[in-house]
Amino acid sequence: MSKARGRSKPQPEPVLRSWDEADAALREIGAINRQTEGLQARLDERVAGLKASALEKLDPLAARKSRLEKDLQEYSDARRDADFGDGKTKRLTHGTVSYRISRAIKPERKLTWAKVLDLLKDMGRKGAHWIRTTEAVDKDALRDRALAGDDVSEFGCRLHTTDVWGYTIDEAALVREIQSDG
Repeated sequence: MSKARGRSKPQPEPVLRSWDEADAALREIGAINRQTEGLQARLDERVAGLKASALEKLDPLAARKSRLEKDLQEYSDARRDADFGDGKTKRLTHGTVSYRISRAIKPERKLTWAKVLDLLKDMGRKGAHWIRTTEAVDKDALRDRALAGDDVSEFGCRLHTTDVWGYTIDEAALVREIQSDG
């Protein structure tokens, strides 16, 4: 009988064949970063210019719209009894104006929402029903506890350690190279 072997994924051959090629790749990444930053800066300038230009045109329109809305409400309020009668809506050729009951909860006079929250907390379980809470696992605290040597398995967690690859670009070396080439 033959022994069953587990399959292993074939590892691709690296494209780079030497540290000189790796250094050249870092140099190219640095150059790409500089080009990207330059393009992003020019894009940000253009967006800022477009935004400023649009705001110049939008601000007067928004102000005019706000003024018209205020005028409509004032006129409707002045004519409410005569033209609305028992109804809540006045239909016009280009739309409608209407009144709708709106109900919102607000703190009593001289109270703030913070004071209302304190009052609800003071009520204990009775007030807890009206307090929103957001719950989330504090992963940082659990990691710190595990790193301190404590067992976190009782919480259904484990410390997962990986060797994460990364790189840094030596910007000063790139600048020196650009200056010596130019």
